[in-house]
Amino acid sequence: MAGSPGMEQGFNPGKAAIADWGPYMKSLCGEACICQSATAGSVNASTSQVLGDADTRPFWAAGLQGQDQIVSMGDTGMDMNHCFFTDTSVSFPGNQRTDGEGIPYYLSISARKVVYYRGLADFVDAEGHGTHCAGSMIGAQSGSSSYWQGMAPGAYMAFTDIGSGTSGSLGPPTVLSRDYYPFPYAVGSRVDSESWGTDVTSYDNMCREVDIFTYVHQDFLTFFAAGNSGGLQQDDTVGSPAVSKNCVAVGAGLTANYNGTVEQSDSVALTPYQLVVTGGIPGSGTDNNTAFQLHSANIGVSTSGLLSAASPLRLVAAQPADACKVLSNAAAAKGAFVLAIRGNCTYTTKASLAQKAGAAGLILVNSNNTGFFNINPDSSSNAQINIPVLGMPRLPAIPIFRSLLAGFPLTGVLKSLTLPSARWESLAFFSSIGPTPDNRYKPDIVAPGTTISAAASLPPGTNSNDCALSVDRGTSMATPIAAGSATLVRQYFTDGWYPTGQPNASAAFAPSASLIKAVLIGMCS
Repeated sequence: MAGSPGMEQGFNPGKAAIADWGPYMKSLCGEACICQSATAGSVNASTSQVLGDADTRPFWAAGLQGQDQIVSMGDTGMDMNHCFFTDTSVSFPGNQRTDGEGIPYYLSISARKVVYYRGLADFVDAEGHGTHCAGSMIGAQSGSSSYWQGMAPGAYMAFTDIGSGTSGSLGPPTVLSRDYYPFPYAVGSRVDSESWGTDVTSYDNMCREVDIFTYVHQDFLTFFAAGNSGGLQQDDTVGSPAVSKNCVAVGAGLTANYNGTVEQSDSVALTPYQLVVTGGIPGSGTDNNTAFQLHSANIGVSTSGLLSAASPLRLVAAQPADACKVLSNAAAAKGAFVLAIRGNCTYTTKASLAQKAGAAGLILVNSNNTGFFNINPDSSSNAQINIPVLGMPRLPAIPIFRSLLAGFPLTGVLKSLTLPSARWESLAFFSSIGPTPDNRYKPDIVAPGTTISAAASLPPGTNSNDCALSVDRGTSMATPIAAGSATLVRQYFTDGWYPTGQPNASAAFAPSASLIKAVLIGMCS
């Protein structure tokens, strides 16, 4: 076991237990829970859809739906009037109290769904994020076998409200091991889902707090959203606390039946392309038909001609690098794809000068590490741009520039970037990746995180027993799906199904967090 600064849970589940679970987990996740190596470059349909029809949900069919399991979550709040959580037999206001620190809370061991609600911020979800995540994890209509259900529809929720009002901002306590986790743990939660995080990618005090609590309470497994910074197109974008050692960091994959456009980031919705490059420095990633992601611009002509030709074009670095003056290497640029650095003049100026040099197209490379970016025309210019213009993140372009400056004759073929046929095993483009700064694999697991339909909150004060749904995307949406799966894994052990595949009370035991984590990840080995 490791000591300071990060203490790791140390239970060895044994290879047999992991191996036995491979086929079970593939059925449980409906081919949706996959491993992510976390070194590549780049927060529902319904959860029932993710799991597929009844004959592909053996755990549900066997009666394993999270019964008698208490899970926990901290988020913007929960709409307690939503039909996924409402309870006509228990009064939510009537069971509210105040603890010794003056924090209001709700507690009812006889509740249908929500047994505990701690109002660190308030008792409402005016933003909707928490209601959506809770619905994906444990949502279920009273007395109904609705098609729209969470991953563990039989489980109970211990919720902590850390989002105030309508801002959508979250304020978790700084000392998680003392002021956050002990409360849901005390009411019985052993699987926890957290769809929030920071932009800090290093192991910080928040990570240490997660690891302190889970080291002391080795039966408590917490899940964190990896983050939505995949559009930066760089390694090491998983944010704290998902960087902690004992949590399960969850990335987002494409939903199995997703038929939308390719998504590259939350802020840029442009047409994606691939530039397949060869001819560079051996071993540099530019020497053997390597595909680099580009995106369209709002200036220039269509790329249809280059796509239909499918012919290799020479790649040339502009001189000067920013292409803000007449290109001194115009002879080399003629008929080539010119790469120029963003900045120092307008995009229209760069495109005009590349066009004047006879370039076949212009690739604008971001000058900083902010990933994809919008390329808009200069409203004060009347210049007609008659060549295609594309954009590219900075970091992936570095090996291309190195090869060009070393004198290697690079060529590239422009291709459309289309959705993979095996959607479910493909990482969403917005999902953050690893490795961590200390070179650990993150995220630990990937679950569906695009077009996720789940519970939608109504404005505070709305008392109708609504069943509204909303569609969202992000690693936030993937995290409760993964944690809900873990809840079913835990129930498999606590109900004595292991190792015979049949419930046996004498074989029942409470699994460690390490065993549950190993089952989820081990089936990918």
